[in-house]
Amino acid sequence: LVLLPRQHFNGIMSSEDLTSYSGTGRLEIARVHIYEGEWTNDLPHGRGRSEWTWNANDQKTNILLNAYVGDYDSGMRQGQGIFYYASG
Repeated sequence: LVLLPRQHFNGIMSSEDLTSYSGTGRLEIARVHIYEGEWTNDLPHGRGRSEWTWNANDQKTNILLNAYVGDYDSGMRQGQGIFYYASG
C-alpha cells in the first residue's frame, strides 16, 4: 500500500507526535481506491473497508469493481473479512 501526501487523508491525526495518522479516517487515491477505517502509524490497522473502482470515460460516477470489509494488520488484509468481487 502506497500512501499519497497527507492532504488526501481525512480523519484524526495522532495527538502523540502529530506526524502520523492514527485513529479513524478515510483515504482516497485518484478516485480508484478508497480505504475507510482504523489507522495506526499511517497504515490501515484494525477494522476497515477498501473499495476499488473504475471511472469509465471520465464520468462523474465510478463503477464499483471489488470491495473488502474486514481486518487489517499493518496495511495488509489479515484476519476475518469478506472480499466482494464485481463478478459476484
